[in-house]
Amino acid sequence: MQVSEKGIDLIKEREGYRARVYDDGFGYATVGWGHRTRMRPGKLIRPEQAEYFLKVDLQVVQSALKQWKAPKPTQAQYDAMASLVFNIGITAFAKSATGMLWRNGAYGELPPHILMWDRAAGHKVPGLKERRESEVAQFKGELY
Repeated sequence: MQVSEKGIDLIKEREGYRARVYDDGFGYATVGWGHRTRMRPGKLIRPEQAEYFLKVDLQVVQSALKQWKAPKPTQAQYDAMASLVFNIGITAFAKSATGMLWRNGAYGELPPHILMWDRAAGHKVPGLKERRESEVAQFKGELY
């Protein structure tokens, strides 16, 4: 499977676009739609670069999801997991109970686990609560 156009649009909407490199508030230089970079803060990128970064980042996420071989997710479920993994990172997902449930196809148990990812660097982040609620709605097929 691959992330659908609707899934990509939702990731873009959730991440928000920034043409200038900025500190994401947790010490990571970020640009475009949530792409971590080593570029210096303030550097401006072109929209084509942001699209390229997103494409590469999603290829990495999709490769990880393919490796985990979850049994027959729907497109909505796959896209929601791609959004979650894109945001929290492959390592965090792979080591988590959420990742284990995904790999085992325990899809009915996943929504409350998705909602638990509302922290960054140990602190609750209000925007993450709304993002997780949106990902759960997507996972359930409510946004398709």
